[in-house]
Amino acid sequence: MARSKSSKSKKKGKPKSKSAAKPGRQWPAEGPASTPPFRDGEGHGEQAASSARAGVATPEELELFVFHVEDKFGKVAGAVARVLAARGNATLEEIAENARDEAGGKICEEGVKHTLWILTKLNVVRTYLCTRLVVREEGQTAEQGRLPARPRGELSEPVLVEEKHFIYMLDTDYAFVLTSFPTLMLEIKSSDLGKVGEYVLETLIVHGRLSRSEAVDVSKGLCDEAEPQLGFGKDDFGDVFDKLVTRRYVERVPSAQLPPPWELRSVKQSMKRGHKGLAEVVPERKEQWSKATAAYDEMFEEKFELDFGERKEPSVLWRVNAQEFHDRFKEDYSVGWAEEQYGHDDEDDDEEKKKKKKKRKKEKERLSFRDEIWGSTRDVAAFRGLILAYRRRRHAAGGWGIWWDGPCQFSLNEVCQALWQALRREEEEESLALPDRATVEGGLGRLCGHSWGFLRKVAGRYSFGFQGFWSELQLAHAEALVEQKLGQVQTEGKSLGPLPRRIFRLLRVECPTSGPLSSKEIQPLVFASIKGVRAALVQLFFAGFVQQAGREGGGASAKGAKCHWHVDEALVARACRANMAETVRLVYGRRRSELREYQDVLEAVQRITDLSDDPAVKLRAFQEYITIGDNRDRFGRIRELDKYLQDSFNDILVVANVFFDSELSRKPRGADEDQDVDEGEEADQEQSREDHQRSTKIKVKL
Repeated sequence: MARSKSSKSKKKGKPKSKSAAKPGRQWPAEGPASTPPFRDGEGHGEQAASSARAGVATPEELELFVFHVEDKFGKVAGAVARVLAARGNATLEEIAENARDEAGGKICEEGVKHTLWILTKLNVVRTYLCTRLVVREEGQTAEQGRLPARPRGELSEPVLVEEKHFIYMLDTDYAFVLTSFPTLMLEIKSSDLGKVGEYVLETLIVHGRLSRSEAVDVSKGLCDEAEPQLGFGKDDFGDVFDKLVTRRYVERVPSAQLPPPWELRSVKQSMKRGHKGLAEVVPERKEQWSKATAAYDEMFEEKFELDFGERKEPSVLWRVNAQEFHDRFKEDYSVGWAEEQYGHDDEDDDEEKKKKKKKRKKEKERLSFRDEIWGSTRDVAAFRGLILAYRRRRHAAGGWGIWWDGPCQFSLNEVCQALWQALRREEEEESLALPDRATVEGGLGRLCGHSWGFLRKVAGRYSFGFQGFWSELQLAHAEALVEQKLGQVQTEGKSLGPLPRRIFRLLRVECPTSGPLSSKEIQPLVFASIKGVRAALVQLFFAGFVQQAGREGGGASAKGAKCHWHVDEALVARACRANMAETVRLVYGRRRSELREYQDVLEAVQRITDLSDDPAVKLRAFQEYITIGDNRDRFGRIRELDKYLQDSFNDILVVANVFFDSELSRKPRGADEDQDVDEGEEADQEQSREDHQRSTKIKVKL
């Protein structure tokens, strides 16, 4: 029996060895087909692949992005974006084949190629140069495919051949920030950019990627056409362009000749798994990948470098740094939130201001902002100085737009200098009354007592964790979203009201200290019936705001089994992003459908606009048009609809940007060395981190 089994196994093994040497058969796969896309700045070389997050974007976000691309660039671009969103990465042939099936065979490969070129130029699509090993017979080329059958007894040795090809993939993080650029641009003060800077950024947003000379020429032409009275020269635009690069608004475009970073990692892992033939058959492979790693390092180091070195100026392309806009949005939004909530002095209040303050107080209670520690504008000024000092540290770390793993250490002098410099630049007055050091120090001292625990004083320095503050701010907005989404849900003829929000807050605050809670443990803490608690938990679970932690008392179907509940902050943020993306898509789609009903009016107005350059002629033609039939009513209706839907779209997009947590960049090597902390303070820093984690777990106030 043993012989028969071994002989059978040998017979089964023969066909495999033959098929392994078939022409055109690829080498064993070096990585998973669903490898998540690489994000700019995640790390250097091989570290970049390991830091890519799982589940890059929610389906709702991808649907919003495809919807936006199709609306802006047409159905062919929409089909290409949908294929890339579904596959992750693909070659030109694969995209053309799938896009043709998507559009019912009405798309040619040349149209797909042209669309990919446009999307790549606008930084929506990333390109990588991939190298794979293919087993072929001696003398066979890729175009020949399978060679004709050879006579019996004539054998040829298979050889390993390198094939290079480009793959395309969506740069989703950059694309989502690109979608909300109008809202983010409004958050950046014009005094920080100037008129020339606005024209340069507008040029790069419209054209995608340009060289420095092209950006200067195009933006100057745009300015001369719109506002010729300004009289700016090329040197002015060139100086402002360099200033934008220095301030991280503009960055170099990553090279398209680099291999994907996960391919670097997978080759190394394949050698560890026993694929020794890679190093033996292709000895230059190791040197090739080491050069690629060095190229990644060089690319990240030269991201904001104005010195071109040996390269010629037209060969270096630049684009808008989407990550910097998003980071500045978060920092400015945090300061704006603090000013709106706490930046009002009681002695300056009149009757109208008192009413607004009372309204804000009710809003704070609804959002569970119960902390009254920031009592005046002095504390808000100290917080603003803290944010500006954090921005300086972020730029000094190499312009990565980093999320620090731990708190940043700041001295009082760093906070004061950052605040004073910003105030001087905004006011441009020498006699400006700046807050003194004692005022800033007092404000920072009061902020150290904030219940969110984002600031602590350690050995004369202030330990500030922006990531912790932003997470708490996100969860506070998530509570409001829970109440708006689930408060009106009807169960047995009654609405749930504030019960879902109270349960959500209880779980997110208490679970880190006491662990997951069952419905019977939740019920006495929220002062509701057990039936109402269970109904609210079910709604929260299906909406993605709470998660099950496991069961006790038996299996899943055992009688009396208790399910414990907890809040996963990452999954909550993902659920909020998905919810906001779906809302934005619905509002965007409603606006597009409404405008489509008035397409004849829009076309008539466009014809009048193109009629003449004389404003008087245009006005007379427009007045004649609106007197015909019901054109006046229809034109007024379309203006009201467009304004209402556009304002709603912008308002929702601001909240969506709060939940959008881009991971374009990661903590770089040696970032901890930039902390500039003495060795004797390491123990104090470690203790402060532990205290910071404990202080964020505040008691629930219901």
